Amino acid sequence: PDISCENSVPTVSDPTVFLKRYLKKVRDLGEGHFGKVGLYIYDPFNDGTGEVVAVKSLKSECGEELHTSWTREIEILKTLYHDNIVKYKGSSSEQ
Repeated sequence: PDISCENSVPTVSDPTVFLKRYLKKVRDLGEGHFGKVGLYIYDPFNDGTGEVVAVKSLKSECGEELHTSWTREIEILKTLYHDNIVKYKGSSSEQ
């Protein structure tokens, strides 16, 4: 799934950058304003020690306004810490 609209190559050493090839889909969770949300296992070492993450995939018609809103949501999520809110772990700009 697409997690962002940009085509930049992520830096492996940044722990907030998730590489798409290490995401293994478990199931769909729902759909929202920006696109779909799915449950994945992120296992960059492919050794079964990965962690469960929720992945929000942007809609294919990602215009500038949607991308700006997406970026704003990420900035807000980075600051939130509550038991009932999924903790922001990172993002990917791979298509």
